[in-house]
Amino acid sequence: GFSEKDADDISNHVVVAAGDWMDLSQKLLRQEQQPQQGQPRTISSPPSLAVGNKLPPDGRFHIILAAETTYTSKSAQDTAILMAKHLTFHTGIGLVATKRYYFGVGGGSDAFRDAAASQRV
Repeated sequence: GFSEKDADDISNHVVVAAGDWMDLSQKLLRQEQQPQQGQPRTISSPPSLAVGNKLPPDGRFHIILAAETTYTSKSAQDTAILMAKHLTFHTGIGLVATKRYYFGVGGGSDAFRDAAASQRV
């Protein structure tokens, strides 16, 4: 089964973030988070960032998962920019769960696909 040690091993490799993508991106690029001994690394909210071990020094990740982050054209653009800046070159994978279209606000999978193409993601 899944043990407490397994959970600890995973938490040392996982970053959980919430908040504004562009603010998060700027803070990742500046590497502002300096934890005290025995404390998780965090970035002030919004956005918040909880880190098991340490962030990659270049601010790039192997996988970025996002859900409900493309609800407007602007948010779709922000998600594409974050992926372009923070996925590892050539091997990074970005997975975005979204609706085809958000009625009344204009985002969705088509808006994200267009934004990603403009960022060459």
